[in-house]
Amino acid sequence: MTRPFLTLVTLVGIVLCPIASADFPASPPLYYDLPLTPPDAARANIFLPKEAKTVHVPPAALEKAARFEARDDHGGVVASGAATGTVDLGILGVGWYRIDFFDGAGAALGWTTAAILPHLPKHSHEDSAVAVDVALSWTPPDNDRDRARMTEIAARTGVRWVRDRLRWREIETAPGEYAPPTKYDRMARLQHDSGMDVLQVFHDMPKWIRPQSEPGQDRALPDLRAVHALSRALAKRFHGSVQAWEPWNEANCGSFGAWPPHLMCAWQKAAWLGFKQGDAKIPVSWMPIAGINTPSLARSVVRNETWPYFDSYSIHSYDWNTGYAGLWQHARDAASGRPIWVTESDRGIHTAKEAEGGELEPQPALLKAQFIAQSYADSLAAGAARHFHFILGQYMETTVQFGLLRQDMTPRPGYVALAALARALQGTRCIGSISPKETPGVRIVAFRGGKHDLLVKWIENSGEWETRGRMRAAMPCFDGVPAGRCTDYFGRAVNAPAELTGAPVFEVLPAGACGRLPLVPVPKGEWREGRPCPVVLQADLPKAEVRLFKPEWTEEYDYVLVPGSETALTVWVYNFSRRTVHGDIHEFDLPGGWTINLLSGPVTVAPGERARMDFTLKTTDFPREPAAEFWPKLHGDFGAGGKPVAAFRVRMLKPDGEAQ
Repeated sequence: MTRPFLTLVTLVGIVLCPIASADFPASPPLYYDLPLTPPDAARANIFLPKEAKTVHVPPAALEKAARFEARDDHGGVVASGAATGTVDLGILGVGWYRIDFFDGAGAALGWTTAAILPHLPKHSHEDSAVAVDVALSWTPPDNDRDRARMTEIAARTGVRWVRDRLRWREIETAPGEYAPPTKYDRMARLQHDSGMDVLQVFHDMPKWIRPQSEPGQDRALPDLRAVHALSRALAKRFHGSVQAWEPWNEANCGSFGAWPPHLMCAWQKAAWLGFKQGDAKIPVSWMPIAGINTPSLARSVVRNETWPYFDSYSIHSYDWNTGYAGLWQHARDAASGRPIWVTESDRGIHTAKEAEGGELEPQPALLKAQFIAQSYADSLAAGAARHFHFILGQYMETTVQFGLLRQDMTPRPGYVALAALARALQGTRCIGSISPKETPGVRIVAFRGGKHDLLVKWIENSGEWETRGRMRAAMPCFDGVPAGRCTDYFGRAVNAPAELTGAPVFEVLPAGACGRLPLVPVPKGEWREGRPCPVVLQADLPKAEVRLFKPEWTEEYDYVLVPGSETALTVWVYNFSRRTVHGDIHEFDLPGGWTINLLSGPVTVAPGERARMDFTLKTTDFPREPAAEFWPKLHGDFGAGGKPVAAFRVRMLKPDGEAQ
């Protein structure tokens, strides 16, 4: 269909100006004593419209507090009065507030925070793309009472999906022996019963699974039968309380495995087959990569023909939202047409070393809240089907702050921004975006719901935190597109603003109105056909050096071989079918001049067992093209068991001792 002629009007040049300086008293943060407060969200100062909005004076200020002042996000006093143990915020509307307490002489005693959220929508049959990593079983609080409070706080955001973690060793306590119900069972059920679906992940191995290589011996690999058995057991155990699984987390980095990517693919296949044996309908996502899906990491997923073994493709992203579309191009290819889930994402902010509780100054905290809406909108415009912010509760890595809640679960501004976003995007899907060339930094992301369209608009640069929040531009208008009803990034109803800032504006339009906009479509990866094979190959060069490489700050571990050398190649053949299989690995895709010699013949593998095949791999002299990649690929044929493959990357050692 021919699009109607579009004219962009009133979009003028960018104005640079500093972000307004909010005026908050200089005083320390105050915290509630969690064991002494009732286990409900209202006692974390997070309120819904019809609730009594009573804030208790924190214990450290209780004896001296005589007066309070409630400030909005601009630092303006919106309520004040006597502080007699409690404070009533009933006159205030939707938003985030800081409540400061003063003694009788007017000296500042400290502050807490509060949030008044819009009405909680009822989830329709349509999924929401807005999710959050709660890590309920992983980070504090560490008791069921406060975990229940955290669950209610998560549910009040309006998200449909949450992410949690479990420890393998606490579920399977000895080979084949499983613990009685644990906190992981209780928390999964609690979160699901609270109206949220649970994505669960694990990334540890018990000592009796973890391979231990002796000095001078060949490198040992984890036995994939163990992860297959665990996955099958988890699917059965958590049926109905966990709605999707990731079978590991960031195995490419040293913290969680330091695995060459082809071993990640073999693990993924074994886990997927195990989960599906336990529950044929449970969705299993790809194990997310730490950092960027670099070309080589994504290429390994494709060359190992891994796409039949995931129902969605998980990625993590800690980059600025302005780069999502470009940085994720290789992930979209690896996803092979399956939905992309961003299961961790944020841009942490450094706090001052002396900052109590890791608290940010007001302006960085507000910039973080603005980033929440920007990151979700740009993520969905870049092709994500679901986006999980990392992380809900208080969490720091050294001085870098990530959490949307303070240490006593009271809200930071980012929490309110997440709740507003979840409500605004409920029941919608992203249909495209606009980045006008005339005004760099302007972003307009369009969504379509069942009965309305929605635009999310802002302007921001791609710099670091200290440079953000300074840009201004006139609000763009388009011929034939009517003005809609607007809310701000905290969910407050506002008049249509005359200019764009870094604070996103949500504009609700009549259904179909966005069809008149010059939208860039949401990018999609090409669909690859394929069926899973119950025979899995786990290949290794057990005597070769595995070396760390860091392209684009992403950790990759690869084999390094000397040109013109010969090394052992071991392949474990796993049979996860219910029938005995017999077959061989007889076809090889090799770099020019390389050879593989078979040292052992065909193998017969009983159900649930594995067999070893040994080869030698011989390389040629150092290539003339030192940037070339070397990807040996092995093809197996096991009759009714299918034709499994395994492909791995080799880097060649240069004469100076550096790898290519």
